[in-house]
Amino acid sequence: MASEKELSDFLKEVEAKSFKRTVFATRDEEAALDIVQESMMKLAEKYGQQDISEIPLIFTRILQNTTLDWFRRQKTQNTWVSLFSASKGVIKTVATSQTTQTHSNSLNLKKKISDLKTAPPLWSANN
Repeated sequence: MASEKELSDFLKEVEAKSFKRTVFATRDEEAALDIVQESMMKLAEKYGQQDISEIPLIFTRILQNTTLDWFRRQKTQNTWVSLFSASKGVIKTVATSQTTQTHSNSLNLKKKISDLKTAPPLWSANN
């Protein structure tokens, strides 16, 4: 069972190496820092009572899984952003098309009304 001091010493020892490794994987320093901190918190909360000899392997697996989770979230977020952006363009195109069509219909209706006003009557009251 790992003591608090042993766990703290281990985390201090692997912090820089884990950060560099995660920055290399994500190419984002802020995300890498978040991933390493989250991994350290998970280790301390869920596996702090494990034997100190098991802690490095457990931490490595937690770090790998947390990094993979970050990539999955990024993929999902990017998919939604691109879908939203694409749908905005479609909505704008449809709205523009509908506005143009409505304007065209309005002009056609005005022309028909003016044609009717100037056209000779189809029947007269004298007939």
